[in-house]
This record gives sequence, C-alpha cells and structure tokens, in this order.
Amino acid sequence: MSPRTHLPPESSAQSPLPTDVLIEVVSWLDPISDRSTLRTLLSVSSDLWEISAPILYSNVTLGRDQLDALLEGNVLSSSTSTTSKLRPRAQRTFAWIKTLRLVPPPSPPEVYKLWNATVPNVPLFPNVRILHLDDPPGWAERLRQLNRARRAQKKSSYDTGDDTWSTRSSVDDTCLNLIEDDESYIWPDYSALLAGNVLIFGDNVDVCVRGTYGCWRLPSLPVRSVRNLTVHREAAVTLFGDLRSG
Repeated sequence: MSPRTHLPPESSAQSPLPTDVLIEVVSWLDPISDRSTLRTLLSVSSDLWEISAPILYSNVTLGRDQLDALLEGNVLSSSTSTTSKLRPRAQRTFAWIKTLRLVPPPSPPEVYKLWNATVPNVPLFPNVRILHLDDPPGWAERLRQLNRARRAQKKSSYDTGDDTWSTRSSVDDTCLNLIEDDESYIWPDYSALLAGNVLIFGDNVDVCVRGTYGCWRLPSLPVRSVRNLTVHREAAVTLFGDLRSG
C-alpha cells in the first residue's frame, strides 16, 4: 500500500466495454502478482479506478516507513464524526483492506497513533479478515546476538564492578532498535484507552503471529473478535535455547 492513496483520475473517458464486463475482467487480477497492472488501471479512468482500487488495496503489506508515512499523512479529518476520524478517501481505502501484513509490527509510538485515529467501538480496519504480524528478516539471529552480548556484558560487570553496559556496539541494527523502542517508550494508560473501547480490527479476524516481537505487540492491537490465532515462536524457542545453554 502506498503511503499516499491514489486519487481517481479527473478524466472519465468512456470505456468501449460495458461496466459489468470491466468488473468481470478486472476481478481476475491478483492484488499481489498483478499489482503493477492494477496501479496502471487506477490512472486510466474514474470507472476503472472504482473497479481496480478495492482489489489493489484488498491485500496490503506495510513496512515501518510506509506505516509511519501513512499515519503522518492527511488521513485524519477535522470533523467531529462519531463514526470515523478518517477523511472519506482514507476511510474507503481502510475499509477495502481484507489482508494486512505488518512487517515489523508497529512500534509503541505507531500503536498510539493507531489508537488515536479510532472512535469508540468503531474498528479502524473494519474488514480485515487476515492479519499477519511478522518479525523483521533475520530477527531470530539478531535476538540471539543481543542475548549473548548482554550476558557477556553482565558477566564483565561482575568482574569489573561496573554495572553500566551497552550492547549497541555489538548489535546495532533493526532488532536492537525495536527492543529499545519498547524499553524506552512510556506507554499511555492501557485501562483508560480500553475503557474508551479502542478497536483497531473488527470481527472474525484470523491472526498469524510470526516471531517474538509480534507476540509482544499483539495485545496492543485490540480486535473485536478473533476466529483463529496462529503463533510461530521460532525466535522465542531459539532464544530460550540460548538461555538454557548459558
């Protein structure tokens, strides 16, 4: 998903094909493998934009930069509506998303921005049916490195009497940045937010969590109801193995 939602073209050139035929043809396109084709169709005509956009945005992957850009963009409205804080175009786009993959899962500041974009009892992504929370590539190995470095630093502090330590020199990457985000961020009061009926996702969501960071983040993304929950804990199992061996 682009951080900037594609606008429908101003031109509404008449297509030589009937609308129902266009719908049938475009419906065969895949939101992943045919993404470039769908993006092209968005700029052809307003009719094709209306047909193609729901398919293009039905399956969305957001990295950290994309999520930041989306949350910093003009998605919030100045109105006091009780049904949505989103601008109409953003509201439509969010409603089209059926499969959402967050790689990595949102950081604490990003989670708070998601919470802030909601209104009571109204899911921000109402029609998401499949949610993936995936750890960054190589997370498991970096987590092992971080764990070993911390153990080594801790052992060294016993020998030197210095109880200050840092692992940034040995593990300076996305893994450490994510962990430091969690450790340094002061979370707002969970109970107050949940009492306000914050909802990020709606009903009957299938959630797939791959890795440790996704497990940490899942409780901060309220879902009205979960149909299935699948948790892959390869990173955690590896980490626990390091702890046992240490």
